[in-house]
Amino acid sequence: MTIASEVSRSGPYTGNGVTTIFNYGFRILDEDHLKVIRTQGGVETVLVIDTDYIVSDVGEAGGGQVALTIAPTAAQTITILRNVPFTQETDLENQGPYFAETIEASLDLSVMRDQQIEERLSRTIMVPASGAGDYDPDQLINDVLNVRSNREAAEAARDEAVAAAETFVQPNKIVLALLTIATLDLTGATSVLAYGRSVLGDAPPLLLVRSAADPAGVPASLKIQSTDGAYWYPPTTQKLYAEHAGGVSGATAAVTTTAIQNVVDYAKICYLRQGGAYLIKQCLVFDGNDEGLISDGRSTITMQTGAGEFDNATLWAITGDVTNAVGMLFTANRPKLHGVAMTMQASGSLRTCIPVAFRGCDEMDVRWFEASGFQTINKGAFMIDSCTGEVRDAYIHDITSNYTSLASIQMSGFYIDDVRIASVNSKVRIVRPRIVNITQGQASITAYNYQTDGITITGGAGVGNGSVTVVDAYIENVAEAIDVHQTGVRIVTPVIKNAIVCAFKFVHDVGSMQVINPHVENTGGSVFLCAGTTTANIGPFDIDVYGGYYTGIGNLTTTGPTSFTKAFISTDGASAPPEKQPRRIRWHAPRIDCGANITHILKMDNGYGFQINEAEIVGAPTVALADVAVGSRTGTRFTLAEASIVRAAQTSNVTLGAGTTALAMGTEIEDSNGEFSGGVFTCKRPNMRVGFRLQLRSGNLGASKYMTALVVAGGTIRAEQFTKNYAASAGEERATAVGEAVLQIGDTLSGQVNTDDAAATFTGTGEERYTSLHVWEIR
Repeated sequence: MTIASEVSRSGPYTGNGVTTIFNYGFRILDEDHLKVIRTQGGVETVLVIDTDYIVSDVGEAGGGQVALTIAPTAAQTITILRNVPFTQETDLENQGPYFAETIEASLDLSVMRDQQIEERLSRTIMVPASGAGDYDPDQLINDVLNVRSNREAAEAARDEAVAAAETFVQPNKIVLALLTIATLDLTGATSVLAYGRSVLGDAPPLLLVRSAADPAGVPASLKIQSTDGAYWYPPTTQKLYAEHAGGVSGATAAVTTTAIQNVVDYAKICYLRQGGAYLIKQCLVFDGNDEGLISDGRSTITMQTGAGEFDNATLWAITGDVTNAVGMLFTANRPKLHGVAMTMQASGSLRTCIPVAFRGCDEMDVRWFEASGFQTINKGAFMIDSCTGEVRDAYIHDITSNYTSLASIQMSGFYIDDVRIASVNSKVRIVRPRIVNITQGQASITAYNYQTDGITITGGAGVGNGSVTVVDAYIENVAEAIDVHQTGVRIVTPVIKNAIVCAFKFVHDVGSMQVINPHVENTGGSVFLCAGTTTANIGPFDIDVYGGYYTGIGNLTTTGPTSFTKAFISTDGASAPPEKQPRRIRWHAPRIDCGANITHILKMDNGYGFQINEAEIVGAPTVALADVAVGSRTGTRFTLAEASIVRAAQTSNVTLGAGTTALAMGTEIEDSNGEFSGGVFTCKRPNMRVGFRLQLRSGNLGASKYMTALVVAGGTIRAEQFTKNYAASAGEERATAVGEAVLQIGDTLSGQVNTDDAAATFTGTGEERYTSLHVWEIR
């Protein structure tokens, strides 16, 4: 039999206190040709055959099994080696009989011995073949055996050197602990590598350089004097941590605040240890270019908000509220804030807080910021005024208030351009913000109504018009998810869930804005609230909303003093003058899954130029698709074009209140319930000359029925058109009535569908109806 495998070792197998059978995967010719080794704690024991184990399957090409008398424990391993004797016992005589198996067995034993030697060599250390003469074998063996003991001795010596502050001297460099510098004569040394031990906390080693004189501009906490009179301080080319200046986890808030501020003032960037926790009691001010805080991973800064803390008149002037405590204030260019989480001391006095504020900063660079646990904030957890730059992956969550003692309150995750510098709006990108659970208690809701936003973008028309872009926001459990009062805003693919008041609010000074593919689930009021104003420069205008999926409109229950319209779109501010009303706002291809609680697609109290194009509306409201009541405002125009609408029964498609001068609809409606109410225009001036056009289409009128497009003004039919007898025609019927009229105050103009030329309203069962009434003034 041949030896086709090079395997001569099996294991090690780890015991479990139960198993006693272990395989060996190579051929042997005798049960004594195995060595079975039990290892525990690095100590090997060779087991004895027949006493400790027995062998089976001798001679099999694939090997066999070893059965132990005692199962090895989990702390023991079993290794099985081939162990062929180094002898040759085959005796071949001249002219004697020739047995091939005898010769083959002898050759097999030779190969087995070769494999046995190779297995042993594989566990040895070898010197290079080219340099064999350069090594003393005995010395090499001793060195290998002494590696572990030498390492342990070296570690002990290192620890002793650090603790005693002297050992291991190199030319002009000494490794020691910082506290010992003041007790050593370091004459002749030019640099010191100080370990971050003792009052330094666990900060990395710090290189200190020598200065014969007291170095100017170096805070006292970052320099020390040795016995020879020299000063030692860290160059700013290395990473300086708060611990290097004495700010350690568990230290008092005053010590830590001063330490961080000293490092920032000296080195521009203060580094924080991963997992470090720092307690501060005063605002950290970053008023120089390129300053900031950077964590090695994630560090927490807690604001201690007791009486007298964060009291700074300058900051009060900036925020406009003397009750606000600002944790960190950045006022220069290229600031950095990486990996910092901020919270409020749980036992601190109840105060309104602004965790971080950026004012007038170009190229701000913020990453992985987190704010949570604040008892209340007024304005925003993250404020940005007149800045450029980017904020990435911020997480603002679990902030609540039940405050009732302020004149007003506003709690936002991000608050942008509330107190602008020279009326300049920000040009910033907010990428992947996650804003969750900014809430009020019932007492606060009763006092102030709902005043929590995910993102508030205020400011105004401003210089340069601003350019705020929000990308991939996730906002959940707030009152108003995104509240905009500024031009040039772009919101891309936001996900909004559980917005108590509305998902989007467009207020004064909004213009040239885009919202792209939003996903909205569950509101207490409208998805879009478009508000006019009587005080600001202009109302919201030129807004485009592209795509999006909207569901659960009106599902949430509100408990505030004000009720909210449960519509896809609603407006308010009916008393606003025309230039301050919302106008030219367009929705393109929305998918609206209405649900049971929505009342309208559009509830319009003011505004004009609203368009909903290519909508897919499922489960439309049971009251009205649109309710337009504009009061004294003239020129209102609402368009619902090319929509696919599948809805439940409702009393009318569109109703128009007095004052509406034009309504255009271009929508096919699947409806087998009720009839179409074409709307009413009421004249507000004497001798008003108007033009009008009424278009109708209907099907399934019934046999021997006619359809008439009829325009009535002041009780008089002004224009009409008959169709043919329905039974005599194929397909749908159409009618258009066009004309002019001079109206007096109180005259109404309306479109009607009738079965004859009388004024009776048609009551047939039309499956598909289409109408538009367009009215304009002729001057």
